[in-house]
Amino acid sequence: MFKLPAEFVFMPPSLSAPLTARFDGRRLRISGHGPTLSLDVSERAGRPCLSVVEARSEDSPVALALAMELLFGHDVESTHLHVSTGGALGARLAAWGFRGESDFVVARRSFFQLPVLWHRRGEAGVTFEVWSETSGRAHPVRPRLAPGTLYRRHVAKIGRTLAFRTADVERDLDVFHAWHNDPRVSGLWELNRPKEELRAYLERGLADAHQVPLIFEVDGQAAGYFEAYWAPEDRLGPYYEYEPFDRGFHFLIGGRSFLGKENTKAAIASIMHYLYLEDPRTRRVVAEPRADNQLAIRYARLVPGWRIVKEFDFPHKRAALLMAKREDYFLKGAP
Repeated sequence: MFKLPAEFVFMPPSLSAPLTARFDGRRLRISGHGPTLSLDVSERAGRPCLSVVEARSEDSPVALALAMELLFGHDVESTHLHVSTGGALGARLAAWGFRGESDFVVARRSFFQLPVLWHRRGEAGVTFEVWSETSGRAHPVRPRLAPGTLYRRHVAKIGRTLAFRTADVERDLDVFHAWHNDPRVSGLWELNRPKEELRAYLERGLADAHQVPLIFEVDGQAAGYFEAYWAPEDRLGPYYEYEPFDRGFHFLIGGRSFLGKENTKAAIASIMHYLYLEDPRTRRVVAEPRADNQLAIRYARLVPGWRIVKEFDFPHKRAALLMAKREDYFLKGAP
């Protein structure tokens, strides 16, 4: 009935050890350092149902999230699932906003807005709003991020685990240099420069609070580079009516083995997911490719919700302003 893997290992960024899920066709057992969570998997009214049999670990909420993600990930048509549980796990589901006492209905669109499984922070949270100004544009002061893996997610459709971690100059400079000196990339990024210039480029990016240089990993291997930025204080800020927590990104896929429509769709959906989880006040994600870069525009439109707002002129290029809204992203089935 349920096409779940017999064994699946996943490393939530918020934990210090991986979780292993084993499924025998009826019971799903998830363990970490020791016994963590056992659940019966069934169907009710055409919806998948998880019934908690045993929970014996402080990691059980993350393990429960993994169980729900496995069902949603391997049955992309399911918009809801039932979770039967009480005690501490029931209280946690209620705290996450799902209604019920011992029987909860979990909506896909709500579940994927929880950072518990995929984000390093684990639980939802926001920083205090302290405001500053950049070039006459008011914006909140942005938090400094500690280095490491910020986000990780397994995408069942492509059978790959995708992650974003902060760039490390010493670790990543060689591959960063190789990517930018590939003609496929350099024609768009125009960073086919000597290695030491690219070292300085990464160092400047890591020191700039308004952006986060990220290495995109596929199954633990570096596959691309993403620059996530806060839009109000970015070069884009003066060209549209921004909201304080708008985010944007630039990206390149450097690993040729990860090229292709479905892989690129998963990468874009995942960076958007990370940005929406990073701060629940982020309601829009933007991008500004060259207006004639039809490939980038087609890639963006692989993920629900993107639209072209307008074309405009930067000093260095004619650009298209692309925008995607949080409600469209989650309501239309992403990630």
